Amino acid sequence: MTGGSSLLKENEKLKSDNEEFQLQLQAFEDQQNDLESTINEYEEKSASLEEEKSEIENDKDTMQDEVENLTILNDDLEQEVEHLETELANAKSKVETLTANSISGNSNSSVTVESSKFSSSGSVYYKNCSEAREAGAAPVRTGDPGYASNLDRDGDGIGCE
Repeated sequence: MTGGSSLLKENEKLKSDNEEFQLQLQAFEDQQNDLESTINEYEEKSASLEEEKSEIENDKDTMQDEVENLTILNDDLEQEVEHLETELANAKSKVETLTANSISGNSNSSVTVESSKFSSSGSVYYKNCSEAREAGAAPVRTGDPGYASNLDRDGDGIGCE
C-alpha cells in the first residue's frame, strides 16, 4: 500500500493547496470589492464636482451679465451727471447775469425768473432769442441747454446768431 499512501499524501497536499488558493481567491475578491467601492466613491465625487463646476460657470455668466448691466448704468449716470453739471453752470450764469443786471439798474432787462422756463427734465427753455440773449446764453448750439429749432432760423445748428 505504499502507492496508496503516497496518493493520500498527494491528495492531502492538493487539498491544502486548494484551501490556500481559496483563501487567496477570497482575499483577491475582497480587494476587488474594495477597489470597486473606491471607484464608485470617486465617480460620485467627480459627478458632484462637475455639478459644482456647472453652477460656478452659470454664476460666472450671471455675474458677467450683471457687470455689463452695471457698466451701462454707470455710463448713463455719468452722462446724466455731466448734463446736470452743464445745466447747473448755465443756471448759475443766468443768476449772475440777472444779479448783475439788477445791480447795475439795467431797466432794459425784461428777463425774470418766471420767464426763464425749465422743463420737467430740468432742461433750459428760451421762449425767443431775446430771452436767450438776456440770459447770456446766446448763441445756443445744438446740444447746448436751451437750444431749440425755433431759435435756429437757418437750421445750421446755431440759434440766436
